[in-house]
Amino acid sequence: MRPPRHFVAVVAVLIASAVGGAALGGCALARNGLGTRSSQCFRVLPEAKQAVGKRVVFAGVLSSSGGTLVKVVNHMPNHEALPDSLTGLTHETACLVAYRGDFTLSGVQRGWAPLSGPYRAAIVVVRPFDERVVVTVLFRKLPRSIDFRDGSPG
Repeated sequence: MRPPRHFVAVVAVLIASAVGGAALGGCALARNGLGTRSSQCFRVLPEAKQAVGKRVVFAGVLSSSGGTLVKVVNHMPNHEALPDSLTGLTHETACLVAYRGDFTLSGVQRGWAPLSGPYRAAIVVVRPFDERVVVTVLFRKLPRSIDFRDGSPG
């Protein structure tokens, strides 16, 4: 005896759903570990957020070196002397976490600014291996030469 046509159709749909679900699950699984150099920096976000306070807007995260910020600051005319904590990371991997908001040097953890304010942007530099905030650099606006959208220095 042959099964009714609608039963065969239901079974075919169920099999197709199972195969399609497995394929889509495999795609999602591959993307869970973002595969970018900045992935290691997502775990330092709580420390970075604590360094700048609550009333800020997250603008991006980037795995780079302290040298990235040193280059940005060195292109600014009449900037303050770089802190040793930043120049010491010139060749080390660091997590740069950017925020927008209203900042003051006394209102952030380990604050430093290359120029006078007002400060509308902050980049928190965190060492990924021990999740320690090294310095919070305040800017009038986020430097264009650091592209936090695609996870790479300018």
